[in-house]
Amino acid sequence: MLAEGFTTGADVLAKARKAFKTEAVEVPEWGLTVYVRELTAGQRDKFEGEQVSATGMAKYKNFRARLVVLTACVAGGGLLFGEDQVDDVASLPASGVDKVFDAACRLNRLLKEDVESLEKN
Repeated sequence: MLAEGFTTGADVLAKARKAFKTEAVEVPEWGLTVYVRELTAGQRDKFEGEQVSATGMAKYKNFRARLVVLTACVAGGGLLFGEDQVDDVASLPASGVDKVFDAACRLNRLLKEDVESLEKN
């Protein structure tokens, strides 16, 4: 049964796609404010899957930068970076990347325990 006021799954999808939460993050190291948004379910699955399938030191390569690329956005929610820019983001000062990464973890409910588990597994 669909939620009251909706007649089709398409109605629910259209409404839910507009519901992405965003959060402003001051990044003085970069001299600007960056917004962070929620991941889509598919993005989160891909991010977690890449982490779990990696082995050795590959598990840590650009871990923070990959999440920043998937979540850093403008105020309206459009992503700032393309997936081909992970290495570019990884080359930025860690202090700024960490601020955006921490906000992305908080907004996407990636708890410290979740991140540690992804890094280990």
